[in-house]
Amino acid sequence: MTKVFCGTVRSTIVAASTSIDNASDLIFYAIKPSLFYPMLSNLKSFLDAEELHRAERFHFEKDRNRFIICRAVLKCLLSKRTKSKLSSIKVEEIDANKKPYLQLDDTVHFNLSHTDDLAIIAFANTDIGIDLEFLKKDYNFEEVLSHVYSKKEVDTILRSKNQRYAFYQFWTRKEAIVKATGEGINEYLLEIPAMDGHHSIGSHILKGVDNLIVLSFDLDDNHVASVAVSISPENINELNIQEIPHDIEEFNSFFNV
Repeated sequence: MTKVFCGTVRSTIVAASTSIDNASDLIFYAIKPSLFYPMLSNLKSFLDAEELHRAERFHFEKDRNRFIICRAVLKCLLSKRTKSKLSSIKVEEIDANKKPYLQLDDTVHFNLSHTDDLAIIAFANTDIGIDLEFLKKDYNFEEVLSHVYSKKEVDTILRSKNQRYAFYQFWTRKEAIVKATGEGINEYLLEIPAMDGHHSIGSHILKGVDNLIVLSFDLDDNHVASVAVSISPENINELNIQEIPHDIEEFNSFFNV
């Protein structure tokens, strides 16, 4: 059986630390892509030919720019974390589920999620998954409840004071779990737990994972996120979300590029 704990923690946005401690269990970075538009040409130079080709496949300019910005920042963080040259950083994806990994060092665990004009990157010393969602006010979530949630989860959502928030919080938990395991959305979606508390599920659902901690937090009034990782939750009461500097001089100084 796989043990899963789901809970909620506070989060605080802080300035990015100039040092990256590889011993830290969890590190988060927030990016607001639109703030990086003045740096777009600089960030674009950090991408290789394959990444630039992938960027061009996006139909909408906003999506194309967001990919360029997030990929460039991710590569800079990986370069800084591994103390490697930026040119040696190549992000690969595992099979159809597209779980990212670093070709240079597969012991570096990270994950990324974006929505609307916000993105978050998470690092850990073990498999990690993160999902971020914008609380869409015009989305008719009632129509999909029974397709993605168990009966208990549906009942909990419908009894919540803020049903929309509960829907998205539960969804980010399920997404974070499948991203951490690399399994992707599959036929076991209804069995993947999202309610607060401790759960035990069949080991065939989350292959290769014995224990998983899933923590939900707000980035602001309009965004909720969840992270799934195999670490102990005892001392985690609050998460610091480091904000990547978007001023070009501060950015270059932070990453030494």
